[in-house]
Amino acid sequence: MTGPADRIWREFIEDFVNATPKRRYDGEHCDIGAANIIPKRELMQKSKYIGVPTVIANFGCTNRCEFCVINSFWGGKYTARKMEDVIKEIQELKSKYILFLDPSPTSNRSYAKEFYKALIPLNIKWAGLCTTDIYEDNELFDLMIKSGCIGILMGFETFSEESLMESHKKNTVRKYKAVVDKFHERGVTILGTFMLGFDGDTKESILKMPDYIEEIGVDIPRFAILTPYPNTPTYARLAAEGRITSENWNDYDSIHATFSPKNFTRRELEEMLVSVSNDCYTVRRIWRRAVKNRYGGFIKLGVNLGFRIYNKKVEKTLRKDWSRSK
Repeated sequence: MTGPADRIWREFIEDFVNATPKRRYDGEHCDIGAANIIPKRELMQKSKYIGVPTVIANFGCTNRCEFCVINSFWGGKYTARKMEDVIKEIQELKSKYILFLDPSPTSNRSYAKEFYKALIPLNIKWAGLCTTDIYEDNELFDLMIKSGCIGILMGFETFSEESLMESHKKNTVRKYKAVVDKFHERGVTILGTFMLGFDGDTKESILKMPDYIEEIGVDIPRFAILTPYPNTPTYARLAAEGRITSENWNDYDSIHATFSPKNFTRRELEEMLVSVSNDCYTVRRIWRRAVKNRYGGFIKLGVNLGFRIYNKKVEKTLRKDWSRSK
């Protein structure tokens, strides 16, 4: 199945029931605003999902990050649901907390500002995604906070300006701390994502990342290996250079290296993923991030401990794979 599943999933289910499934289904980008597809949450087994409901107001992203599957999937376009439909869905959820999964909610600044204004009367608390350039728009930032924002996932990716340029990421390393501080001043927790394996990375720069992360004040760090997902510019570039080493899609999970890095081996890259994850999630660093801060202590402590457990599972998986490859 390729493309959006809004229409092809129903087609597949009908074919499957009739024992006539096709080998391939290609989804088309439909009018998200007109579709207003609401998930049937009553079908979900509550014990198997987090208690916070998820909502998506808009899809796509206008940024052009080379490695990003969202950009490749949506072709650099942005599409949004009708605001009144989203607000109605949130009201019907009757939940104090919401998790927004919009991949790039501030791509359309005018929509984002009106949306955050519409959220304010609902008196909810929410977490979602955001790019670092919100630092430049004080009006949008203030509306985001007033609308109930308590947590943000932000893709910092790297502390190398060279790597940012390589990936066409619009971040500016020297502003990282200012961005984090700005959110912290308003009591917002930052989950920062970081990627290992850019051509500009060295062993030294990667292994220093835990100290840099602590310096800028990210509350919850998460690491992944640069993964050249199919149909992304990163995949096309590495394939043209003969550097793709696996087309077993099971390996494309962000913890296995599926290409030949420039300054170290694939095994070394996976080992560094384990190393920086373990270093970031020592008891000492968790204490400083989650307990000594003046807000969100218990929640941040729980999430940090959860990632500590997750990292140990990642390490166990990789070590098992390394032992098989000997």
